[in-house]
Amino acid sequence: MNRQIYFCILAALGFVLLGQVAFIPVTLSGLWGIVWLSLVWRFSKHLMNPFPKWILVLFVFMSLALIYVNYQTLFGVEAGVAFLSTCLFAKSLESKNTRDLLIVFNFALFVSASLLLHSQAFWMAVIVFSAFIICLLGLYRIQTNLFNKSKLSSKQLKQDIKQIFKFVGIATPFFILLFIFFPRLPPLWAIPIQKDRAT
Repeated sequence: MNRQIYFCILAALGFVLLGQVAFIPVTLSGLWGIVWLSLVWRFSKHLMNPFPKWILVLFVFMSLALIYVNYQTLFGVEAGVAFLSTCLFAKSLESKNTRDLLIVFNFALFVSASLLLHSQAFWMAVIVFSAFIICLLGLYRIQTNLFNKSKLSSKQLKQDIKQIFKFVGIATPFFILLFIFFPRLPPLWAIPIQKDRAT
């Protein structure tokens, strides 16, 4: 794993954490923050190998315990999104090969989209879109890294970001057409909303 891909993982995790901070308990965000800061510290020291298994198991059990203590369940919207985020952070701690990296970025796309279950505010949309771009950049970097073994520069990073925005720009008209012309079907399932919140 090179530093550019590792940076994309850190940025995606940072956006997921930022989107969750206002909606999850302080204990859980603190635990995830410690894990994220330890990943940043390892990045600064050029230590990009996976964490030991015992740290991973300890992190998962602590997170699940905190989720259960705070939500009194492991089911529901809030607990479910927190559980997905825990799985994303855990997978990031153990990533060591290309397959793991592909799983992390694809899973980060799913988890960042699930942040919209908490809020559909403009600031949340900006966070989700930023995570979306970072994940696409990471996936693009993985693919180009398989073919290009030369050293990457900041010029190459700018070119990659420009390429990602080009792909998003090409796909946007199709999304708009599908949104306008696709028939509105009733939902296949309902998301349980807490009774003490406005709808």
